[in-house]
Amino acid sequence: MRKNISNLLPIVNNYLNYNYIVIFDPKIQGIKIERLNYKNIYIYYIDHDTYDYVFLYNKSNKFYRFMIRKDKTNTIFTLINDFFDTKVKDYFLFSEFEFIHKDNYDFLPIDIEILDILKKIDS
Repeated sequence: MRKNISNLLPIVNNYLNYNYIVIFDPKIQGIKIERLNYKNIYIYYIDHDTYDYVFLYNKSNKFYRFMIRKDKTNTIFTLINDFFDTKVKDYFLFSEFEFIHKDNYDFLPIDIEILDILKKIDS
């Protein structure tokens, strides 16, 4: 039932093919983390009060991509990586979002902690 109201629904391609879970960790209370997975692809949505981000992890290739939306009232995500793999486009509905490439980004300490937890979960 909760899968039908996920924040990932409007941005993930073939959304219904994925398994859905909500992750709870005592270290990161008050922040909603949703995960979709299908085969070796894991897509996370991390919901903060004023901003949110998407974290994609491909377990077979051991690569990840990080996209942040600083203002939840718009549809502009900032891609935090050196490049954007064309294969990654297959996982998202990009017609609804503008992606801005940015090489360096100052992560907040809580976001670094969350990313470390997520990397350990699926490694």
